[in-house]
Amino acid sequence: MRIIITSIGGPLGPLLTKFLKKDKQLSNIYIVGTDRGKIKKNLNLDAFYTVKTKNKNFFLKKFLQICKKEQIDLIIPYSDNEALIFSKFKNKFLRNGVKILVNDYSVVKKITNKYLTYKILKKKGIKTPNFKLAKNISELKKVLKKFDYPNKDVVIKPISSTGGRGVKILKGKNSDIEKWIGKAKRVKIINNKKLIFSKNIFQYGKVMVMNILKSPAFDVDNFNYLKKSFLVIRKRINPSGIPYKGNYIIDNKKIEKYCKSISTALNLKYLTDIDLLCDDDKEPVVLEINPRPSGSSVVTYLAGIPLFSYVIATVMNKKYVMPHRSKFKFNKAINL
Repeated sequence: MRIIITSIGGPLGPLLTKFLKKDKQLSNIYIVGTDRGKIKKNLNLDAFYTVKTKNKNFFLKKFLQICKKEQIDLIIPYSDNEALIFSKFKNKFLRNGVKILVNDYSVVKKITNKYLTYKILKKKGIKTPNFKLAKNISELKKVLKKFDYPNKDVVIKPISSTGGRGVKILKGKNSDIEKWIGKAKRVKIINNKKLIFSKNIFQYGKVMVMNILKSPAFDVDNFNYLKKSFLVIRKRINPSGIPYKGNYIIDNKKIEKYCKSISTALNLKYLTDIDLLCDDDKEPVVLEINPRPSGSSVVTYLAGIPLFSYVIATVMNKKYVMPHRSKFKFNKAINL
């Protein structure tokens, strides 16, 4: 079996390739890594290529060449942008016998638009945070009043951006935001007296106003392929996830049922990442859905759950025997 893992340069990349290489059920897996820049030496890779995403046509051409040269069977996109590109041109690769671990373009377009995601879920009767769309400064001012700002805290976020780009936490007069909120590098916290209404707020397009959600935070690794499904719920030790400080793998039927309803409503396939936080009643609620695996999903191996191995084997129609659930390490801190 020969695979490509893109954006392999993340801090947990070497751990993922290490576990895949050690898995005897994958029968001598051959792993090619790609990234947009040079990476530190990863001894678990069989080959590495630098591929930038700025020029979409060059990106696709380069990957088709790599797939042909390395005789690739499966591509695993590990970034939102790559997942979007691959989803749109999946058929180009399928015609060359290469599968891609990504949803169809129509699905990826929906889940990378936070407003559209919430709108679909709400229409299906699935719980979402309170949210409103704002297309310009005039609409934004009206929406903020509906959220009782500047008395209460609110979040302004672009409907389509990644990595916290353009996200602004507006502190109200009666602020009660938790200390971890706003720790992500690109997220800005703005005091109510310092808010300036400018076009800069819309630099990434239309924005959505939301109430602020609270800890605990969860990453849900959600896998669906044909009639098979598998779900892992990870409670974050550090709610912001940055820097990564570890997880607890938990067994929670309520969260599992909730995420399955989200997955069905949005027709999610393959391996996706559902991020949850909690509302004022401490009930888990969806924050966002990423069209690719979570950057920290590899830690499931440390809890006795070889998630990626199972996913790869299943998509490639190979038999894979998962350990019995009784062997999973629930409620134990999983650190690196």
